[in-house]
Amino acid sequence: MRLYITTLLAFFTILSRGQEIRPGKSRQNPAGDYSVTTTITLKTDNRFTYELLGHMIQEKADGSFQTSTDDRIIILTYDTINQKDINYSNTVDMAPKKFKYKNDRLYEIGDNGRPIKSRRLLSKHRRFYFFGDFSRRRKVFLKRVV
Repeated sequence: MRLYITTLLAFFTILSRGQEIRPGKSRQNPAGDYSVTTTITLKTDNRFTYELLGHMIQEKADGSFQTSTDDRIIILTYDTINQKDINYSNTVDMAPKKFKYKNDRLYEIGDNGRPIKSRRLLSKHRRFYFFGDFSRRRKVFLKRVV
């Protein structure tokens, strides 16, 4: 009986502890026809770099981030001081601000406060065989790269 209770307590402590946020590079695989790739690199000194590469687009930004370990939410704060580029503020406005960390994946948090797990993206093929639009729902997340 003691072994059973000890096993249950050990199991519940492992489950309740959760997964800690590890710094490193996370990348979204190209999705759709335009092959846009998003990369976020979290550093150990609470700094990050954001990079968006795609079809004739290249945007880079950096800043600092905060984490809440109980919810595993990462809040990004972009550095806008001493930036001479006018387009930098547009980049920061369109860049994601919050992420949910789960199973070595970063999910962007939407306006409603929930993680965005899938999004309608462009595709090469029609939704139905002869008719329909060229968009499909696909899973979107940033996966940790070793």
